[in-house]
Amino acid sequence: MLDQFLDRRQALKERIESSNSGLIIHYLTVTILSLNIVIIIYAVISILVRLTMIGVALLDSLPIAFYVIPLLVFLPLIIRDYYLNRSALMPVVITLIMCVFYLLLVRLVHLFYLMFAMNLLACSLMVILGRLRPKTSIKTLGKKGVVYLVVLNLIGLLFPASILIMGQTQIAAVEYSSSSSIFLDMPLYNWDFPYLDHAPDNQTLNSLQNNEFGLSFRIDGYSQTSMDRLQSWLTALNKTTIEYNIVFSAVHDIYRNTTADFVRTFNAFAEYTTIFVNLTQSMNVLNLPSIIYFDLTLTRTEWQSLLSSARSIDLTGFSITIRSISDNINQSIIIEMTKEIVNQAHNNGLLAGVVVDAFVLDDIQDGDTLFMKYCGVTYDSMSLWDKVQYYASRTRFSLEMINDVGEYLVYSYSRSVGNTGDEDYELRLGLAGNATDNEGRQSSVYGNLDVLIKDIKAAYGNGVSCIVLESLPFILTSFGDSALSTIRNALGQSETVPITYTFRIYAFRAVFTVIDSFDVIML
Repeated sequence: MLDQFLDRRQALKERIESSNSGLIIHYLTVTILSLNIVIIIYAVISILVRLTMIGVALLDSLPIAFYVIPLLVFLPLIIRDYYLNRSALMPVVITLIMCVFYLLLVRLVHLFYLMFAMNLLACSLMVILGRLRPKTSIKTLGKKGVVYLVVLNLIGLLFPASILIMGQTQIAAVEYSSSSSIFLDMPLYNWDFPYLDHAPDNQTLNSLQNNEFGLSFRIDGYSQTSMDRLQSWLTALNKTTIEYNIVFSAVHDIYRNTTADFVRTFNAFAEYTTIFVNLTQSMNVLNLPSIIYFDLTLTRTEWQSLLSSARSIDLTGFSITIRSISDNINQSIIIEMTKEIVNQAHNNGLLAGVVVDAFVLDDIQDGDTLFMKYCGVTYDSMSLWDKVQYYASRTRFSLEMINDVGEYLVYSYSRSVGNTGDEDYELRLGLAGNATDNEGRQSSVYGNLDVLIKDIKAAYGNGVSCIVLESLPFILTSFGDSALSTIRNALGQSETVPITYTFRIYAFRAVFTVIDSFDVIML
């Protein structure tokens, strides 16, 4: 059977080469192989340029460059060998790998169907027209193969070596001199962590006021218990000048992948706002919140799904999720709903802000709306909010990435926030203290105040105007009643904060960036 295949292949090869189409087919195959290199180069340049534009240091991209170097060294040599000698064994292997890669991403970038078909065609043509047997003896080929593999692996070691070295040595330093607004998160319901009760006693209020901390109340507007807890705090705050804000959360833990899902969320926010305004009027609240925020960050289920795909390099799952959001969400309706909720707040004398996941930063810089729709915002709707708070929680990332992602998370995203030069962009950090979440997972990334304070200083040193810390009850429970004074005193001291590298966070941002660079051919 194999002999019959080889005979037919030889006959077809001779027929094609004897015709005028033989040379055209050869050039077509080489062109397809070369196009793969062009796409790789384009992707790498996009990562370097786009991330640099949003404040990520060029040094941080070094491992990606080292990852691509072996490809850019050996792929052209392999293609050249096929062009000159029709050596097809390695090109066939490479082309099959590219076919698998394109097949994983076709759900997201539909034009990759064309690249998949072209590579499959090139693979078939090389099997027919190429030379699959070595031109030299097996002994000579073996020697060359050993040299080839040794050189390839030596160059390939640059990638893991760079990650290891950068992860253990200082790659940057942030100069900190002073802080600005700091708000302490005060959840009034079970969120990712169990609700921890803390009454508005005089000691806490005096500590907040003396140390110039504000409060950020996270509310489930549909929960009467949550609103009763807020009422207790409003009564106490009405006798002080402590600044505070309100964060309305869409606590339903579902996948929001259609416009209807976000319409329900925005309608809930409108009801929350009405309930809150009526409450403040009935209580005759004089110390009103500085702003009300609407939390559009991913729900716990959505976040776990996204990070699971990223952690396991599940390109198919990642592509299906993002494509579903891209296809199913109507931008114009999101914009109209945003206008309505912002106008409602303004008409009641309140500013309106939004809380979104930090990956929105990686989408906003090129003026399109690919990933940010996952958070219920668009490029045009972002400008309608009075303030935007980016959720760069070291706790949240670390729980889903199995262990602590390090100070690089806050450093990287705060550089991007600071790079915008927009004082209306703020940063929300992770949970301070030791706690067990609702799934029984222990969180201790900010298990001591020194780690927390260094992240705060890094964020302010990079130009962030306002920071929210999670959360007041856990801070006081973990570090005692003097914790607020300790934090404030530490922030009064200038410091140079050393930064080490976490490739997982860089790779997370790079994935969003490189896919975003192909949005013009997504179809």
